[in-house]
Amino acid sequence: MDATLLTAIIGLLVIVAIAFIFLKGKSTKKGNALMITGLCQSGKTCLFFKLKDGKIVQSHTSVKENYAKFVPKIKFGNKSFDKEIEVVDIPGSTRVRKQLINEYLPITKQLIYVLDSSELDISANAEFLYDILTDRKLTDEVKPAITIIFNKSDISFYVKNQIKRDLEKELITIHNTKKHQHQSIDEDASSAPNPLIESKEFTFEGWSTFRNIPVNIEFCSIAAESDATFEKVIDSVISSL
Repeated sequence: MDATLLTAIIGLLVIVAIAFIFLKGKSTKKGNALMITGLCQSGKTCLFFKLKDGKIVQSHTSVKENYAKFVPKIKFGNKSFDKEIEVVDIPGSTRVRKQLINEYLPITKQLIYVLDSSELDISANAEFLYDILTDRKLTDEVKPAITIIFNKSDISFYVKNQIKRDLEKELITIHNTKKHQHQSIDEDASSAPNPLIESKEFTFEGWSTFRNIPVNIEFCSIAAESDATFEKVIDSVISSL
């Protein structure tokens, strides 16, 4: 083989190897974004714009995500934030949410799921949360810390516990249904969602331990001018980004 041609081939192979290493490193790089999601009208877009603009704005149902990098305008007493964060608000529409979550999940470090406690649809929220909690990319690769906010939560401690337990019961019902469906059609195990949990009972605390992913459950009001729990939650989430 001609020496010049051999040198050219070796040079090309070196370039390909360097490119492969670079792309591999880039693809495994962890993100620092905050993803906000939940059903339509839950308060997630209200949260997005409260962080971005420091005030409550009227929002409407959309099939397109809100994405921005900004220094949060929200202030807690004398405290304000001085670093830029990356935030995406995923629509609650069933037509687009799964695609958009998969698109933005690789850059996500913190995930906030918002529920409307005043008009709580346990079944619809459990279906959405089941898709999130059994997502293989989330549970096996990205592993973002998860905060579940029960929004508009002017309710008693007993009612809060009951709502949480009702949601957990619905999640295990969905898990059992999906498991039986999967077994009945003898589907390839690699194409099935990850099991929600190994035990017969489901709790968010148990799932957190099972998957080694932090889960925080909070009851607060996003639109309130002053809510100590909300302020504590957002401070913790933003500070970790």
